[in-house]
Amino acid sequence: MTPEELSNIKPEKSVNLEVGMRGEILRSKLSGQMAIFNTRIRNFYLAGWNEFFDKLGVINLRGVEVALKWDVLPDESEHKFNIQPNVTFLHSKIISGELVDRHLFTQIKHTDATKQEFVDKVNSLPSAYDVYAKGSDGVIRQLTAPISVSDLDNITKTVYKFGEDGIRNGRTPYAPELAINVHLSYSFRNLGLGFTYSRVGQQYAEFANFENESGDGGIGKIKAYSTYDFNVDYDFNFHGVRCTLFGAAKNLGDQIFVASRLNRGQSGLMPGGFRQINGGINILL
Repeated sequence: MTPEELSNIKPEKSVNLEVGMRGEILRSKLSGQMAIFNTRIRNFYLAGWNEFFDKLGVINLRGVEVALKWDVLPDESEHKFNIQPNVTFLHSKIISGELVDRHLFTQIKHTDATKQEFVDKVNSLPSAYDVYAKGSDGVIRQLTAPISVSDLDNITKTVYKFGEDGIRNGRTPYAPELAINVHLSYSFRNLGLGFTYSRVGQQYAEFANFENESGDGGIGKIKAYSTYDFNVDYDFNFHGVRCTLFGAAKNLGDQIFVASRLNRGQSGLMPGGFRQINGGINILL
């Protein structure tokens, strides 16, 4: 970035509000907690690899998180079994700012779908985009809408304008609207078992909010995915030494999913962890 591009950087500021409550719903049976939160970030500058807010951004994140714990069996039972669901609803919005992106068409390997999607975005709301391309004479000029797919090969820079006169419904990347986690836990004397179901909703991977995926996986909406985990442990004493046998399996279904598109064209898509099974023994001396 040039000194001119860095000259408008100001200290990032945020206002964070959170209101929560927790307690027993049914005595010794059902407990829970809930939190409502809102975060407003101002002077947001660096948006990603060679992406920055030339006109500093304002971003808002708000949501609700609810967690419960249900002890299914009576307190006096040697068997313990509880269910712990957790749900988070998150809404993100880019309130204002102008984002400069120099890599969208210089490094990303676009498909016909991503090219057409960008053209449709620009032509449907010309006031929200400034698109610059190099002409045959080597001079960089701003394109005027409507643009076509054939213009994209020469693009050097794109600018997204967020706010009342621009993109009003822009979402921040990596902010899924829904995340669910359910944990089941069972224990009897020295034996413990656990099972966890996790689901992460769909989410954008860049401020441009592309729905379609590029050929190199650098941009595009990340689809929702689910995983299942399992763990077991058993405590015992061996000649007065406390030991614990344990085993854990992550992503039992060996689900293949995209976890991130970190650095876009620099690294492409990053897969989530494949099935992994570990086991061992802990010895407390």
